[in-house]
Amino acid sequence: DDIRAESTPCLIAVTIFVVLASMTVMNMLIGILCEVISKVAEEERETLTAEKVYDEFGKVVKGLDTDKTGTISFREIEVIVEVREALEALREVNVDPGDLIDVAEDFLEEKGKEMSFDDFMEMVLGLRGGLQATLKDIYFVGKRFNKKFGVLTELMTDLHGKLDGLLEKES
Repeated sequence: DDIRAESTPCLIAVTIFVVLASMTVMNMLIGILCEVISKVAEEERETLTAEKVYDEFGKVVKGLDTDKTGTISFREIEVIVEVREALEALREVNVDPGDLIDVAEDFLEEKGKEMSFDDFMEMVLGLRGGLQATLKDIYFVGKRFNKKFGVLTELMTDLHGKLDGLLEKES
């Protein structure tokens, strides 16, 4: 009322400001709400896909568990990636079977000769495309690189020794 008594143009300006400020805050809240809903929906899709793959791999692994230990060996993983249902499940979660074999080989080398089904599924779901790299992933890659580099260094040292031996025989 004080503003109306003083100046009508000022009242119009204040009214426009209050309406625009309210609409801006409302639009920001709608944007936040939409973002939360899309993240929850994405997480739900991810969970449903993971559960479906878990069930499908459970059936495949039970059928291929030749030694009936309830654990998975490297040989069983090699057989798993030849089963059509397993390949479809891997494709559904965007995991390359070749990558699964490579990582399983290193994983089993580190953990022992066999792994539990839960460890296997954690490994499979960790290999999905589109995931962000974690510190654990970087550590694993560094460890794998160091191991491969150590083997290469041994081979080069052996080759160097053989070449030195050949040069000494010629002299």
